[in-house]
Amino acid sequence: MFCSVRLQSIKPDRFNSVDYFNAKVTEVLHSTAVDIIGKGSGVGRCRKVPWWSEDCKMAIQARNKAFKKVKATFCFNDMVAYKKAQAHVRRVVRQAKRQQWQQFCSDIGRETQISDVWGMIRRMGGIRRELTLPAIRYDKRFMISNKDKAEALARTFVRVHSSASLTPEARAAREDFLKQHPNIHERKTDFNEAVDVPFSLFELRRALARVRATSPGKDEICYKMVECLTPEAQGIILQLYNKIWEAGTIPMTWKHSGFASGGHNKCEPTSYRPIALTSNIGKVMERMVTSRLTYVLESRKLLSCHQSGFRKGKTTMDPVVCLENEIRKAQANKEQVNAVFFDVEKAYDMLWKDGLLMKLESIGIGGRMYNWVMDFLRDRSTEVRVGSSHSSAYPIENGTPQGSVCSPILFNIMINDVFSGVDVSLGRSLYADDGALWVRGRNAGVVQAKLQAAVCTVQEWGNRWGFHFSVEKTQVVCFSKKRVNPKVNIFLYGQSIKQVSGIRFLGVWMDRKLTYGEHIQRVTTKCKKAVNVMRCLVGSSWGASMGALRHIYTALIRSALDYACIAYGSAAKSHLQKLDVVQAQALRLCCGAFKTSPVPAIQVEVS
Repeated sequence: MFCSVRLQSIKPDRFNSVDYFNAKVTEVLHSTAVDIIGKGSGVGRCRKVPWWSEDCKMAIQARNKAFKKVKATFCFNDMVAYKKAQAHVRRVVRQAKRQQWQQFCSDIGRETQISDVWGMIRRMGGIRRELTLPAIRYDKRFMISNKDKAEALARTFVRVHSSASLTPEARAAREDFLKQHPNIHERKTDFNEAVDVPFSLFELRRALARVRATSPGKDEICYKMVECLTPEAQGIILQLYNKIWEAGTIPMTWKHSGFASGGHNKCEPTSYRPIALTSNIGKVMERMVTSRLTYVLESRKLLSCHQSGFRKGKTTMDPVVCLENEIRKAQANKEQVNAVFFDVEKAYDMLWKDGLLMKLESIGIGGRMYNWVMDFLRDRSTEVRVGSSHSSAYPIENGTPQGSVCSPILFNIMINDVFSGVDVSLGRSLYADDGALWVRGRNAGVVQAKLQAAVCTVQEWGNRWGFHFSVEKTQVVCFSKKRVNPKVNIFLYGQSIKQVSGIRFLGVWMDRKLTYGEHIQRVTTKCKKAVNVMRCLVGSSWGASMGALRHIYTALIRSALDYACIAYGSAAKSHLQKLDVVQAQALRLCCGAFKTSPVPAIQVEVS
């Protein structure tokens, strides 16, 4: 309430610059949070556990007080009171652990890594790992201090976005396009009444309802601070958004980001992936703009029907089922299906900003939407923090920030017409940057020629728009029931694409005969790791209930079994039985049944 009163005292008419307006709003939110919530040093005196609560603190304080009284009086009644306080502590701690574990189980799903679950189990027991970065190898020497590590990571990230890696053909194509579109950097004045109207309080609240508790940016403003404001105070923030929307200028602090996530080889800076941590206030506006842009694209049917990524009503199963259906037809007609699976190098990192503006202009996106996107892409910078040390700020030449709310939909616009020049007789699919082309036929030579022509068309499209396909990671598969796998020679950039006998396509392993043997084996291995997690929980007091174990089973095992079952359900019975075995093991752990208990009875027991 105090913060709301402070915000309402702000007079938006006094600010001619959106940067000053945003700085004032941020200052009020931050100072109020420091006054009311406080700000710790970040260094705890004891090990913190995720289940700790105020009830635990009060119960332990009461127990310690009773213990001191026993030591002072040696009275029998005081000893009884201490024992009761000790029993109360055990009940409170056990209940807190169970509630925390149930909350964690409700948030996990198929995409959750087993390592994340093991990490939570260790934290529940008070075991924490050191989060310091090791020495980083950069420029033929090791970086020891946090300042040097931050600089090495920042320079590595910026180099990924640099245009220096472009081929001469790609640079020439960019220059030609810029000559043909000299006005793409000019602000649009042809406003659309439906899309360019000011934002409403309903849109702001809808955006806040969809956010998740993520790390704040450099301004240290959390989503919760904005959610808890009164409608009048939220109206001040809404005025900031509308002022930005009308001016087409985004505050510079919203364009500054930077963070380093872990990689496989932590000594190499190239193994780290930059995830943009920008202002949460800015992310709320990004979500509002993205909702409008998505509505325009879907209502006008501007996106390709083959694009399934980041769209409502479409899933990864759409491309998988289309390809699986084509392969089954080929098997029934004694034909073969040749498929190429493309891999785009640095898809988000090397996205051509000017090319994206050209795409927006070509599909009729103008007015304030165009102006906002144009300013969102320009003058972006990044820095890296390691410990308390920060690197210098570096400008980003290409790409959209990974972790940004509007990056996926902007990338969909950029790659939307990648297959537009391909023969309509070819099958195709897109899921964000994962693309595939396939041809079905009986004549191997004709099938290969059609596929090669399509690959050349895609290659030319990439040269025009600044995308480069990885020859090493792009693969070709010949789906056929023939005993000897037919040889397929497809070339990309003059180099032969590697032919494999199986491919991982959107999380589904598809072998050339479509037996799904490898996919089922990998799913079984993954589920067995989850069963080991359940075995660990059986011995704990907070995770051993049937409800908690069933949460783990549903989130980690059942979700893995259900994913792509519409496709691999046609596999041989001998393969599917492997899944039944691991499922039975998990269900026995849920209800504590004997090994001799019949499976149907166990299924009824755990519902």
